Amino acid sequence: ALMLPGLLLYLVFRDAYTQNRSSFALPYGLLQVVITGSCIAALRLHPWELKGAPRREWTRLDLPAQAKTVGAWMLAIPVIICSMMLAVALARALGWPIEQQTVLTDLTRDKTALRVAGAYAMAALGVPLAEEFAFRLVLFGGLRGLIAGREEKGPAVALAFVLSIALFVFAHGVWRPEQFYLALPLTMLSILLTLVYQQTRSIWTCVMFHALHNSLVLTLQFTLTP
Repeated sequence: ALMLPGLLLYLVFRDAYTQNRSSFALPYGLLQVVITGSCIAALRLHPWELKGAPRREWTRLDLPAQAKTVGAWMLAIPVIICSMMLAVALARALGWPIEQQTVLTDLTRDKTALRVAGAYAMAALGVPLAEEFAFRLVLFGGLRGLIAGREEKGPAVALAFVLSIALFVFAHGVWRPEQFYLALPLTMLSILLTLVYQQTRSIWTCVMFHALHNSLVLTLQFTLTP
């Protein structure tokens, strides 16, 4: 779900893809949707559950829950923005280098209609679906099930929280010194997304929250850069 789209585009386009990945944002985003959707369907339909096991409800689409998620995201905007501002201020105070994520600058460099559509298809559609499937459903949900069983609270659930949140942050490049400042806002975002999944047990609420967040960041980048 996370890596196969890039691999497929590389195998087909080779150097053209590696030299200018942002120009392939539209097919990349659409591939993520198709591949992740296939993974979700396979997990949903595969008859590997034991007889008598409770039905897995993580693919249900609950419209009231989606509406509540939009409201929760609106309430969370000030928190997310404050974490971004605080992270930049701390980085500057400590003399750390600050470099914007390359993928974000590349996606918003060209403002032609096709490139803008591709940027939103990738950042606001494909990426939220693939990352929520990988980090919330498979990683957090899987870890919670393996180490905590059916417990709703306790050290095992907390460990699943910490590990899944840490891996989400690490996967976004914060091991690079110039990206350290992103650790705080990414941690805040990951905490919020994990809490949404914990409360709703639905992948679609997490995807909605993540998509709204990425859409806001992308729109600000398009708007504020010349």
